[in-house]
Amino acid sequence: MNRLIVGAGLVPAHCVGVEGDMIRITRGNAWRDKLRAYKIYANDMYLGDISNNEVAEFSVAKGHYSICAKIDWCGSNTIDIVVDDELVELEVGSSVKKNSWWKELIPFYEIYQMTIKRNKYLWLREKV
Repeated sequence: MNRLIVGAGLVPAHCVGVEGDMIRITRGNAWRDKLRAYKIYANDMYLGDISNNEVAEFSVAKGHYSICAKIDWCGSNTIDIVVDDELVELEVGSSVKKNSWWKELIPFYEIYQMTIKRNKYLWLREKV
């Protein structure tokens, strides 16, 4: 299926000429994964990256989307949204808490985080 890149996002080719709407995702300033970008997906289509302390906007056609974030083989929960006439605002971040650095000293904790909890390594939620 051909896709037209509009802004930072993707719009299916059959929607060309239809004004798309925006999904805005905010990523705060965190020490975890500071130098690495998260990849944002909508319905398993790659939309783009979001870096530390950044706000990214993606143009998409109106409709229902399942949104998730990924970094390497780890990811976030998936949330379902409806893009209509209003801006959809989401937030993304690492599930590893700032004050939990001591857990990394526990043998195999990192392996646990990246295997068993790999789809909870990041969180994604609607912005309040």
